[in-house]
Amino acid sequence: MQDWPLRVMRLVDHAEREHGDGEIVSAWADGSRTRSNWRDVVRDARRMAQALERLGIRPSDRVATLAMNHAHHLIAWYGTIGMGGILHTINPRLFADQLEYIANHAEDRVLLYDRVFAPLVEKMKPRWKTIEHYICFDPPAGEPGFRQWIDAEDGDYRWVEGDERDPCALCYTS
Repeated sequence: MQDWPLRVMRLVDHAEREHGDGEIVSAWADGSRTRSNWRDVVRDARRMAQALERLGIRPSDRVATLAMNHAHHLIAWYGTIGMGGILHTINPRLFADQLEYIANHAEDRVLLYDRVFAPLVEKMKPRWKTIEHYICFDPPAGEPGFRQWIDAEDGDYRWVEGDERDPCALCYTS
């Protein structure tokens, strides 16, 4: 019997401890593939949690993503949840009025996005009133982005504790 709340971060801690070398393969929009493992994902999620706090993001703040499934998006899930934030996945297939409404209604403060969605992000920036920080997962060569943002942190971070019923993710569509 467990004597602690069953929080999402307990699952990734288990993956790191028991399956740290377990391979994670990501296919990117440009056709490239990268490989990582659970140990790297957890290390980078801790760095991301630190980076979010450095931006002033606090527990229960919303962090949006406009991205495909890849290792950086996985890091974003655990980094956001690990610092007590709520990850909000945004569906890029929605109409502009819907995108405007859901990001503003959710009061997203950060948007992490794939470069393939940069034209959509630029179009929506004037309409998204609560998003303060835009970070590209895979920026063009020579431009700062997600990797530089989290690599500035040391990863010495303890996950935020809380009630197992605290929210951790949000999605307006199914």
